[in-house]
Amino acid sequence: MSNLTRRNFIKMAAGAASMVGGLTSYAVAANKQVVVVGGGAGGATVAKYIRKADPSIEVTLIEQKEHYYTCFMSNEVLAGERAIDSIKFGYEGLSKHGIKVVRSLVTGIDPLAKTVTTQSGDTFRYDRLVVSPGIDFKWDAIEGYDESVADKIPHAWKAGPQTVTLRKQLEAMKDGGTVIIAPPPKPFRCPPGPYERASLIAHYLKQHKPKSKILILDANEAFSKQGLFIQGWKELYGYGTDNSMIEWLPPSQEG
Repeated sequence: MSNLTRRNFIKMAAGAASMVGGLTSYAVAANKQVVVVGGGAGGATVAKYIRKADPSIEVTLIEQKEHYYTCFMSNEVLAGERAIDSIKFGYEGLSKHGIKVVRSLVTGIDPLAKTVTTQSGDTFRYDRLVVSPGIDFKWDAIEGYDESVADKIPHAWKAGPQTVTLRKQLEAMKDGGTVIIAPPPKPFRCPPGPYERASLIAHYLKQHKPKSKILILDANEAFSKQGLFIQGWKELYGYGTDNSMIEWLPPSQEG
């Protein structure tokens, strides 16, 4: 200890600090890292509960949009039973759980290097990857229907601005007008969705535009929960009678 001069002490302290810094960096790098692609109901939920189950796991959620609109309950917006903002969610709550939220579009996944690349050029390493990007359209799948037409003939299949557009069209429609719903061939997401939509739009029309009608031009001969829907339509909207507000036409009936 007699050789411990002030200069030697500073050198030792600096060396110890560099070792601690190196160990800290190593510990951070050794932490388990999960990257979640997509901030919808699936991605946001799994990100939250991974962090709750093990706060030592570093969770990064990558989502292009600032807000998420739930498709579930969106038909209630069409029926005038709730406001669009009631199904709109941001990502501030995830940040409170220690989740890193990155607003960008994922452009590449390298399963060998275990990295995700975004449109902004950033790369994120992962130990486990959750891919939950949701759904989107193949605009060329239906002849004559593209993204520009969707503003005039809204699909409202993805909740948000399209839901608002369709709601405004329903409000502007004259009493005695016809709403056409065209479910695509199976399989498609949320099989009962088109028929739930018909039911809730009928609920709105019955109260505000009782002379109007809903025509379901179906690409399928049968649909999910058909018995329950038909029963409800009979009780509430006169289904099967000359005054039915809802008419369902499968392909065998020129639907």
